[in-house]
Amino acid sequence: MDKESLADELEEFSNQLLDLRKKIEALDNTISGRKSIQSLLGFFGLILLLFLFTLAGGILLTTVLGMLDQYSDLFFIAIFVLAIVWIVYFVGSRILIKTISAHSTLRDKFSEQLEETKTKIDKMKTLIDKEEQTLKEPETEQIIPKTPAQRMSSSEAVERGTEKEVKKEPSFEEEQKRKGLVKFVPVRLKIRELMMAEGHDETFDSKISKKWKKAKDVPSEITWGTPEQVFEWTQKEKGYVKFVDDGKAKWGTKEQVAKWRRS
Repeated sequence: MDKESLADELEEFSNQLLDLRKKIEALDNTISGRKSIQSLLGFFGLILLLFLFTLAGGILLTTVLGMLDQYSDLFFIAIFVLAIVWIVYFVGSRILIKTISAHSTLRDKFSEQLEETKTKIDKMKTLIDKEEQTLKEPETEQIIPKTPAQRMSSSEAVERGTEKEVKKEPSFEEEQKRKGLVKFVPVRLKIRELMMAEGHDETFDSKISKKWKKAKDVPSEITWGTPEQVFEWTQKEKGYVKFVDDGKAKWGTKEQVAKWRRS
């Protein structure tokens, strides 16, 4: 895969992810508003029910007192108006419920697409990691002043009857590895290195660098750390969140962590 294709695909995935998040946020706001209206309709339905009981009580009372004929027209108008209001209330409630259900279904669909897009991005990062293995930088050795023993000439060594060998001092990377540390290279630098190797550094700066969002608490330069630190930085770069349950830590998306907390 060439650099131009890589840059275009990353940009496309980023735009898709941003667009899906905006759609989900808009749907969440719409559903929240519809549910607020549904709560108000429930309160209004309670008022209608109380009014119906009051009307029924009035009709019963005037019937007992023999005054029903005097108020029959008024009761007829009240019953007619109440019937119309009840019909409008019932139809409006059903439409509102169907609207909330349709928006919830659409939101679930967008959420699935969001997870699929994140998976594609993770696969892209894995592919970049594999490509980066083919472009390893040659290890550079630190220049360390020679000791007097190392400055010894071959003639002096012969005179003493021993053969001295100048030992090569361990490089910086070897020293770090001996300490049990692991080299961490941010994904952004890996992509830049890969693109610069093919002469597309300008494409990187224009299409990726400006839009790249730095993960929180993750080094932006090449750093050495413990295996645990490097693992956490890598997970955070992928957009994962740490979740600890019963002393055991696992990583997942924000949506997955929210489900784990509810379960």
